[in-house]
Amino acid sequence: MKKKILVVEDEELLLKLEVIVLKLRGYDVIAVSNGQAALDALIEEKPDLVLLDVLLPDVNGFEVCQHIKNTPSTKNIPVILLSGKTTTADMAKGQQVGADDYLTKPLKSAVLVETIASFLNRKIAV
Repeated sequence: MKKKILVVEDEELLLKLEVIVLKLRGYDVIAVSNGQAALDALIEEKPDLVLLDVLLPDVNGFEVCQHIKNTPSTKNIPVILLSGKTTTADMAKGQQVGADDYLTKPLKSAVLVETIASFLNRKIAV
């Protein structure tokens, strides 16, 4: 069965690129462009992993991540935050809200795919 990844990215070009890279790797991809749509998709789609941009137009990625990790039905879904914000404070904030990983932009697709695979394979093994 295909693993399902929810991609949350407000930059249209980046969203398309991430979707293409993940679909080529055989993942089922749900793509949304804001935090509220991400929260809605979580309930409807029940993804295996969330790839979450930090800077979103409505509910930011930190808040979405915190919601995911504080909700019993979604708390075990791995969340990988993506951000152009590279300070230690931002990364620490990612940890505070429960993110499983924090990748900085610009993103190398090989690193992204490797990181996703490590979480999804770990999840299978558990």
